[in-house]
Amino acid sequence: MTNQREDKDLQIPTLPRAERIHVGRKVVRERKQRINDPLLRVLWRVLALLVVGSLLTATVALLNGTIDLSDTPKTLTARRALELQQRMGQSDDDDIPSIWQQYIVALVVDNQMREARAQMDKYRRAAADTETFVQDRGDYLSFLEAIFAREDGKTDEAIRYFETARDKTWELYQAKLEEGEDMNWAASGGPDSVYEKSLASLMNLYEQQGEDEKLLTTLDAYIELAPNDADGYVRRGDVKVKLKDSEGAVADYKKAQAFLPDDTELADKLNKLGAAPTSGQSEESK
Repeated sequence: MTNQREDKDLQIPTLPRAERIHVGRKVVRERKQRINDPLLRVLWRVLALLVVGSLLTATVALLNGTIDLSDTPKTLTARRALELQQRMGQSDDDDIPSIWQQYIVALVVDNQMREARAQMDKYRRAAADTETFVQDRGDYLSFLEAIFAREDGKTDEAIRYFETARDKTWELYQAKLEEGEDMNWAASGGPDSVYEKSLASLMNLYEQQGEDEKLLTTLDAYIELAPNDADGYVRRGDVKVKLKDSEGAVADYKKAQAFLPDDTELADKLNKLGAAPTSGQSEESK
């Protein structure tokens, strides 16, 4: 009897049937009012349009190849980085330092700066207790330090590292030539062209710093490397104008004109120096 009384006391009282029906109808009416709210309907429609638009955009991107869900690299530099990464795991210990440096350079060229910095930190730690720097195709380490210094806004430090990379790589190149090796990497345009990329970076940094004499010397080296690059002659001509070497500037502008005979801006530069532009100048006159 006691248990039955306790169970009865614990029972939850229920509403009469008529009142339950009334409460249910009230809840239904309130839900219908919320559903029929004009502002809420507009918001739902906007949300639906956004979802449909996002799905359509993603579908088109997948079809066009803009979005690629595969892990296959799509650019030459990305494939180069992946190739070097794989070689690191397949090479002898003596070869790993050189390949590692090339791998970091490839990451930089492919604009994978976060991973490049991470790999550079790992390399520094690995090389802390042992000599692992191998110069086989150029001074990668100085080049990389220059890249990171430039990214951090340390212009003077970047210039010093780029100059070191340029000079050491050129010395190595000359030494290899004297040994009779057929080398063309110093003048190549690929990810490993430390010398060429150091020159290009130094030209921009010297120009920003107003170092006209150093810029002129660097442009001389660059033009020797790329004698068919009209921009090199134009830039050197501009520097010579600043250095009051009008005759030298005219000579460079006319060399550039051999590649850009219809360039009106180049013609204006020559006119300002009192030299008539020579249309259709042959390469023999350079």
